[in-house]
Amino acid sequence: MKTEEVKLVIPRITPSLNKLLVMHWRERHKLMTTWNWEVKVAMRETYEEIKFDHLKRKVKIISYRKKICDPDNFIGGLKPLIDALISNFLLIDDSYKFLVLDPCQKKDPKNKRTEIIITEVKNEKL
Repeated sequence: MKTEEVKLVIPRITPSLNKLLVMHWRERHKLMTTWNWEVKVAMRETYEEIKFDHLKRKVKIISYRKKICDPDNFIGGLKPLIDALISNFLLIDDSYKFLVLDPCQKKDPKNKRTEIIITEVKNEKL
């Protein structure tokens, strides 16, 4: 079974870079572990088997949050999520060779969540 697109919905939002920078290392480790489990659970709820033909992937991350962050603060806060995608083998690496990142924020104060859409990047040499 070949998957063209994977869509995961996680019922939490990523922290801002400002929060990550002031976090104690133990608290940050706990946050990274939590995101790893969130991705693992979302994968099991959504798909039985995920396989891609191509190594390079486009990852669209839509964060529905109460308050919109400034762009650099938002993108820097995506690290726990991107590392969780790598840990769960949805991404090979977070370098530009393997990843096209498309981050987006939208306001939805009543239903905060993070949607991740992963698609293959075809016809591009590594």
